[in-house]
Amino acid sequence: LKMRLFDQLICNVDRHLNNVLITKEFELRLIDHSRAFRPVNELRDPTLLPRFSRSLLDALPRLDMPLLKKRAGMYLRDSQITALLKRRDAILSLAKQRIAEHGEAAVIYP
Repeated sequence: LKMRLFDQLICNVDRHLNNVLITKEFELRLIDHSRAFRPVNELRDPTLLPRFSRSLLDALPRLDMPLLKKRAGMYLRDSQITALLKRRDAILSLAKQRIAEHGEAAVIYP
């Protein structure tokens, strides 16, 4: 679910099993983001986000233009960062909607 959220956030249109590595400790390593960071404002597929990590939801609001420009500005255009922030807002809105519909216990996990 965290991978799906991340891919929706960065608008990765090319996630498949060949670009997900699994460590011996069963941790995911996401590779090949060459088809990500599209300047698309909306989520590609909100149905892929039925539940949300509490820590990710708490961290998302801290993403802002100055931080992203500082950390990724040499790699991303302003339009890409702006689109990412709009997708961030869409994710937060979707989480809020899902909580209202199904209750926090059914939507949020640690």
